Amino acid sequence: MPVESLHAYLGHLREQAAGRASSGGTSLVEARSEQIKTEREISQLKLLKMRGEVLTLDEVSASWSGFASAVRAAVMTIPSKLRSTIPHLTAHDSETAKRVCRDILQDLSEEVKASVIGGSEKSIRGK
Repeated sequence: MPVESLHAYLGHLREQAAGRASSGGTSLVEARSEQIKTEREISQLKLLKMRGEVLTLDEVSASWSGFASAVRAAVMTIPSKLRSTIPHLTAHDSETAKRVCRDILQDLSEEVKASVIGGSEKSIRGK
């Protein structure tokens, strides 16, 4: 065994024993620093959650589901409001308006699904 490699090996063992290097060659100081940084980020997120400044995925999902239901209900009242506002509309006109509203909601739903599942915002923005 060459003397240089023996000195390098012994130096490496000294660094490990002193707590400055890990067996993988990365600095234990760097590894500990990264761990502290990660723990700090987790603590900050927990604090923001307790203050009500961030939402969980479940909370966001529930909120958007409620919003989508409200929009659907509002859009589906359009045909009856049209018929009460414009009395000369026929039952056929009302059914046509209902179909158009359902089609619009269905198209929007498909665009949102494609965007969320496919990861593309392009279809929502129409670009």
